[in-house]
Amino acid sequence: MTYCNSVLEFKRKAYLTGGVCDRYKELWDNAKTNKDLADMIMTIQGADFICASVANKWGLRNDDLMLNLYDFANGNYTRKCKGYDSELYLAYDGKIVVKSTLYIVLNSEDVEIYIPRYRATNIYIAGCKNVKINCDGVAYIVNYGDCNINIVRGNSETVKIADPSEIKDSWYFKKPL
Repeated sequence: MTYCNSVLEFKRKAYLTGGVCDRYKELWDNAKTNKDLADMIMTIQGADFICASVANKWGLRNDDLMLNLYDFANGNYTRKCKGYDSELYLAYDGKIVVKSTLYIVLNSEDVEIYIPRYRATNIYIAGCKNVKINCDGVAYIVNYGDCNINIVRGNSETVKIADPSEIKDSWYFKKPL
């Protein structure tokens, strides 16, 4: 697989692959700003899509992700929509304290994710190294590829690490044209 050279090429590849629903086609066609793109990524469907593209190396390069989405990443922006909050982390190294329902962590290294007591979250991870999970709450983590995830605190009742095969119609298994 080869990376895309632009957001437009990324969109074209996604359309040709199939599986982009009409609602997302409409959102993508109407997207005018990088914030619109960030909002699309920060949904459950968008998280699977972007993580699969990073893990399988057919999406945007890390530099292009940073260029287009940095203003909406690494704690700079929280998407609030339809009953849940979501955040995006790109090329991050440091501690993330969970406050939101959904996290997407891409191309990061030496990240510690702390889930406080009484918090529940979904975390989608791709292209990462040395991720530590400290969980006093509940976490469902989807590991795309071979990200090294170490549970420092938590157990199988509070932390579930899944792979994309557990996601219905995951983009991880689709091959772009």
